[in-house]
Amino acid sequence: MIGPLVVIADKLLFAHLLERSADFSEPMVLVINAALVSVPFLLLAYRGSKRFIPWLAGMSLTLWLWWHALQKGVAYQRAPDGSGVDMALALLMLVSPAIIGVICVAIDEALRRRTIDG
Repeated sequence: MIGPLVVIADKLLFAHLLERSADFSEPMVLVINAALVSVPFLLLAYRGSKRFIPWLAGMSLTLWLWWHALQKGVAYQRAPDGSGVDMALALLMLVSPAIIGVICVAIDEALRRRTIDG
């Protein structure tokens, strides 16, 4: 449920901050974004991780990145400068689930090894 919640919250916040109605006219984009956001958490669930820290790290990184993208999007909508889409941020948003997933699994593995060794 993390992926859909993050994506829907982003849409709703974007609309609210710009005093517009929320645009859900492209449901497949929402589904794909929700699936991508879910990747790190699906990896942790697949590993059977019950450790709090990897989940918290994944959620923190995900929310920070989406909040940053939301802020940039709202700022651009309020004062467009003609530069268009921030391609570096768009690329980061696309690959971030893999990066965050690797970070979460690495943290989980380090904690697992520390528990076994210590």
